[in-house]
Amino acid sequence: VLRFSDNRGGLYEVEDNLMVGFKPNKQITLWVGYTHNPQYDHGDFTRMEHRFRQQVNIDNFVQIGMAKFSGRLRLEERWRDGFAGTGWRLVPSTRLAIPLSKKLALNLSEDVFFNLNTTGFQKTPGLDRIRTAVSLGMPLAKHFTLELSYMEQHGFVPAAEDTDDHVMTAKIIAAF
Repeated sequence: VLRFSDNRGGLYEVEDNLMVGFKPNKQITLWVGYTHNPQYDHGDFTRMEHRFRQQVNIDNFVQIGMAKFSGRLRLEERWRDGFAGTGWRLVPSTRLAIPLSKKLALNLSEDVFFNLNTTGFQKTPGLDRIRTAVSLGMPLAKHFTLELSYMEQHGFVPAAEDTDDHVMTAKIIAAF
């Protein structure tokens, strides 16, 4: 995942995810994985974050016509180089996928980030941010999909003004 923002002078994050999943039935997938997450400010490397992820995906739990709703519950343990402590975070997500053609889908999603503790880098307890995104997904090859997205990220800041980031994302998703 490549993330760009005017507030951070362009590219601010390169999120590389490697996850392995097990699908006990048609709707549920259990995942475990690692995220390598270098972060930047105005093109300069600032910090490295590492995450261990576990998640449960539930596909197509509601279908209305061709539109399908899916959900995810993710637990992350986060470490940042140069900071003490492990940040624990819970991220529930919902997604609506609407096929526009055989090769193009419109996706609407919302991720809610709850910090389960605080550390030197994870300073906001409880509700931290909400990401709302709209994306277009299209297959690139048999096992690869490209998603181009606009994301609005609302950050909750205690005792200060909340933040809003407007972010363009590009994802290449590989599924084997």
